[in-house]
Amino acid sequence: PQMAPSASLREAKILFVLSALGAGGAERVATGLCNFWRARGLDVSIATFEAKESRSYYPLSPGVAVHRLGAAAARAPIAEAVLQTIARIDALSALIRRE
Repeated sequence: PQMAPSASLREAKILFVLSALGAGGAERVATGLCNFWRARGLDVSIATFEAKESRSYYPLSPGVAVHRLGAAAARAPIAEAVLQTIARIDALSALIRRE
């Protein structure tokens, strides 16, 4: 039997963080869970580091918010990689504060 989420869970915001929404297994599971929880009235979002114009490989319910932060990682020398990581952390932190 399906149970309705508790009042405290309905007030919670759920955020998945993935590098991208491509055709991988983690992406399939995350989109499935987001669709399931959204259908039960929960506030569900996905944050990715891919470009803003990217699209999800798997279908998402209309109520699932997708935040594409445009901070994808690329192979780079260590100093540049550290700066990329800091930019990704800053972008994700800003999203969490905003939401």
